[in-house]
Amino acid sequence: MQLKDLPIGSLVKDPNSLFLGQPIIWKIADKNYTGYPDNSITLISDKVIAERVYDAKEIIDPMVYSWGDGRYSVSNIRQWLNSDAEPGEWYTPQHKDDFPPNEETCNQRPYINDAGFLNAFSNNFKKALLNTTLYLEERDWDEESSETITTSVTIEDKIFLANHIEVGLSIENMPAPMSLTDEPSAIPFQIFTDDTSRIAYYTNEAAEDDNNDWGVEGGAAHDWALRTQHPTTNSMVIDVLSNGAVSGIEAFGENGIRPLCNLDASTTISDEPDTDGCYILTFIPDVKGFLNEKGLGLLLNRMKEYVDNVEIILKAYTEEYVNNKFWIGTQEEYDALTEKNGQTIYLIKDEEV
Repeated sequence: MQLKDLPIGSLVKDPNSLFLGQPIIWKIADKNYTGYPDNSITLISDKVIAERVYDAKEIIDPMVYSWGDGRYSVSNIRQWLNSDAEPGEWYTPQHKDDFPPNEETCNQRPYINDAGFLNAFSNNFKKALLNTTLYLEERDWDEESSETITTSVTIEDKIFLANHIEVGLSIENMPAPMSLTDEPSAIPFQIFTDDTSRIAYYTNEAAEDDNNDWGVEGGAAHDWALRTQHPTTNSMVIDVLSNGAVSGIEAFGENGIRPLCNLDASTTISDEPDTDGCYILTFIPDVKGFLNEKGLGLLLNRMKEYVDNVEIILKAYTEEYVNNKFWIGTQEEYDALTEKNGQTIYLIKDEEV
């Protein structure tokens, strides 16, 4: 099966991609969302997987960003989400006044010494992540004019937070990104229809990770931050409350995190869900048909790139090559081959002359 075969709201996971020691459970939020990569499936974490400050206090200019910087393009959270660096190595300043999320600059758990969010993800998952173009309207303090100016910004990320439009929230004086009709559609993801659909729950691992500093237990409804900057306060961002309604919060505050990503719709999955109700992302290249020896070599190289441990089985019906071609199929199509399962691609030599 492929990711596109699942309905909106289905759960998927990669058992080899971990955060806080556990696989992230993802939910299908939409398919081929306008402005996102062609033939893509948008995934959002099913639950709030952590509390992390959106952006740390910027001590050099406390009059402007004493609560952190609400611009997503230069935020700590954006940089961390897209990094697979080792502990303590993911952060680099994004502008002259930027500060890392440490003990001095955070209103909650500092994460400057953490590994990048993608550090414990499998190579398969990281390679499958699609670059996604995001459009932002950002407010910043202009020192020369002593005024706040608004700028349209375009960024490209593999992991990101949702904006208010995508989750179905309407904010006074807050237009769709860039206000352009030919850019991302001003409609919500299919999964978000009302306040109830936006309610998300805190994982047990997240509660343990923050030592319950904010009194939120695992399994409880929790607020979560968006990439939308507050329309009137530069150092605040829009977030979804624990009841699914809209609010604003300081960038350096206790922000719940629900990351998103896009995968190709043809990404392969298990035929049945596991005990968690999740279909397993298998990342097996979907190749069928006749291949000559050169084509077979290209396929093997491709499998090395996308699948960590692939077992290749060559099964011939005759002792001789027949036209130097191989038939590519799956276990389900050739169940007489073997009872083995998992990340396996079966190659059967072509019988036809």
